[in-house]
Amino acid sequence: MGGKPRIPGKRSLQVIERVRRQLEATDHELGSVGDFIDRFGAHDPDPNATTDRLHNLNRQRSRLARQLRRRIERLKQKQPGALEVWV
Repeated sequence: MGGKPRIPGKRSLQVIERVRRQLEATDHELGSVGDFIDRFGAHDPDPNATTDRLHNLNRQRSRLARQLRRRIERLKQKQPGALEVWV
């Protein structure tokens, strides 16, 4: 069993990459909503809806960031050094 080090599964890296892209998209959308609030805050026809959207995006971003960290840590524990090539 002491052969070559195990290369991370393609699926594991695909899942991590997908979550990372979702996190980037959420960050972008969060910035867009934040810009909208900064520009039109008082003129927004429904300020509560915009605030709710911003709050939901913040929660989504936090959830995705936690998920990404957990998946990366899990992969590091299973296959040390696996992400050195990927990152």
